[in-house]
Amino acid sequence: RVWAWLNEHGIVFKKQISLKKEEGRQKVFECYNWTIQQKQLISLMIDDYLLALKKRNELKKIMAVEVTENPMMIKLLRLYGLRLVTVYALVAIIGDISRFRNPKKLVAYIGLNPRVNYSGINGFNCSISKNGRKDLKALLTQSAQAILNFAPNDHAIYKWGWKLAFRKNKNIALTGVARKLVVAVWYLLNGYFTELQSIPDMVKLKFRKLASNIGKEILRDMGYKNITNFVEVKGDFLMTVT
Repeated sequence: RVWAWLNEHGIVFKKQISLKKEEGRQKVFECYNWTIQQKQLISLMIDDYLLALKKRNELKKIMAVEVTENPMMIKLLRLYGLRLVTVYALVAIIGDISRFRNPKKLVAYIGLNPRVNYSGINGFNCSISKNGRKDLKALLTQSAQAILNFAPNDHAIYKWGWKLAFRKNKNIALTGVARKLVVAVWYLLNGYFTELQSIPDMVKLKFRKLASNIGKEILRDMGYKNITNFVEVKGDFLMTVT
């Protein structure tokens, strides 16, 4: 809302400013000859933004604790692209994985399956279904984007996704990678993944971020000495499960 307000008045900052800091608020006030009423409205919008950020951080802390105590959610952190919010949403929405007999059922439930049009006796795939969980589709698309941007070059889904992107286009590739990610989720939650021989650095980084979201005080209340101890304990857990 703040940026929209500024755009309406033809104001664009060359360098990004942070509204979290008081100096950012002052720059917004000084960039135009605002009236007193306009300054009051802008100040209210910035206050709303800061309040929303605080609420978001509190909710992430609650989710982080839940992820820490839920074995299914911890297992999902093995997969590239899946982070705190997506992992939490997957388990919360999927529930009991046994109600999906195969990966196709889970893909269709989320709505990442392509629609099939029939002409006579022949059928051909079209765009993805408009049914399913739009909220989860959006999160998984972000996860697919993270895989294409940050996964190692030798990662199987990374290579497959970029080949599809060059052959078709980036949007089709993102949907395809998201679909493969859901298939991997089904196999992992059903215990069909191999045991880890060591904990990848990517997973350790996710554990550190998880611990940071929880906070040191709550970590100690949960029985962990510090963030390093938390990473070690969760790593040992992943080494013993499939």
